[in-house]
Amino acid sequence: MTPIVESEQYGETEVEQWVTDYYEQEEIPLLDVLWVIDNSGSMNAIQSSVASHIDDFMSVFLAATPDYHMAFITTDSGAFEGGTFLDSTTSSPELVAASIISGIGISGYGMEKGIQYAEESTRNSLYAGPGGDFFREDATLVIIFVSDEPDQSAGGWSSYTTHFDGLKDSDKFLPVAIVGDYPSGCTGTFGGTYTRTIQYGSGYYDFAMHYGGQFYSICEEDWGIQMEDLAETVSTKRAFGLSEEDPIQDTIEVYVNGQLADTADWEYNDVDNEVRFAEGKEPDEGDTIELVYATWGCE
Repeated sequence: MTPIVESEQYGETEVEQWVTDYYEQEEIPLLDVLWVIDNSGSMNAIQSSVASHIDDFMSVFLAATPDYHMAFITTDSGAFEGGTFLDSTTSSPELVAASIISGIGISGYGMEKGIQYAEESTRNSLYAGPGGDFFREDATLVIIFVSDEPDQSAGGWSSYTTHFDGLKDSDKFLPVAIVGDYPSGCTGTFGGTYTRTIQYGSGYYDFAMHYGGQFYSICEEDWGIQMEDLAETVSTKRAFGLSEEDPIQDTIEVYVNGQLADTADWEYNDVDNEVRFAEGKEPDEGDTIELVYATWGCE
């Protein structure tokens, strides 16, 4: 009455199309980087984590050979820690940066006002403001907030947007929040043994998102990876996306200035569907990049 029938069908996948995506490497980045480090009493272990991994940040950051200025302030002062800023002429900048962070200390004001003092610093020509040696009109301004508590700047984060809107065009301003997770915080272990709960970094997170910036969890166990990713975000482009999904991975070829790139110089990331160049192998300013690959079809 209801017979069972078995049927079989055979097919082959075939190349549907060949695709070539074209890019040109962006200019050597001109960057003014201002770190805002929380110096309140609860930050000792976190400051140590930042200091111990700043070399991870600097190695990737410097590999892009940026023209940079870099300074460090705190959540209760707009003055440069160490009295000056780092630039492309600084000898052993990773060691200098680690030394400055280690020397910040935890005797600062308990009500952290990172955004307020970032504004103060970028208003003052003696520090990060226009007219001084640090600030450059044509540079991208990157402000990196590192704090284990919410921002408590007078008037709230939104009251400072007028200043920063007038300071830089939107494509020349990148705020980064390394804070407690949205929306309820996180629990992290610092220094390998010290575990504590971190409050959601409200204010800092909102400020960064308002400008299309970046967020990193302060509770992340592997600070090294976070710092490397942050360095890639603010420096020369190393990753180039494929316009078509699900490429035939064995067919991917990468050409730089028309020359086939060695497969050891790049890798395909199937999660983000992009080709990523190895550290130190990224194309130079003005180089052309071609990604050639095929996609599957059925017949």
